[in-house]
Amino acid sequence: MKHRFPCTRSKHVVLVAALTALTGFSIHVFDINYLQVRLFDIPGPHYSPTINALAALTSIENGLGMVVFYALARDALIRYSLPVRAGMLAVILLAIKGSLFRNMIMEMAIAGPGVQTLYNLVPWIIGLSMSFVLVYCYEGLVAPGSLPPPTGI
Repeated sequence: MKHRFPCTRSKHVVLVAALTALTGFSIHVFDINYLQVRLFDIPGPHYSPTINALAALTSIENGLGMVVFYALARDALIRYSLPVRAGMLAVILLAIKGSLFRNMIMEMAIAGPGVQTLYNLVPWIIGLSMSFVLVYCYEGLVAPGSLPPPTGI
């Protein structure tokens, strides 16, 4: 049975998008407030609570975009296990954003290898985390019971 985007489960789709966005936003805030300031000596921005709330609310856009992309790509990925699917989704989305290799290569070319190169792994952590939350929540909430056993990796 082919899976279609589940209009009847719109509340679940929004919940999955919100959880996915919250995951990425939380890691991003931790990155700005802790990693940049304490580990990499990069001065962190100090935003008002209004700006922080606006940023949190608008981060749902990333979650919704990822849910729609996954719903469209799900049939092509369905033969793989959930962890492999999440990894493949992360690689695709990081590549689309130029964060898979390009940003790190350009940073090394401009500034040379160093601590900044390690800092450029943060988008990978965010992408992988969001992808894992998305795949597992989508399969558990939006499309429960519709999974055939994986035939691939």
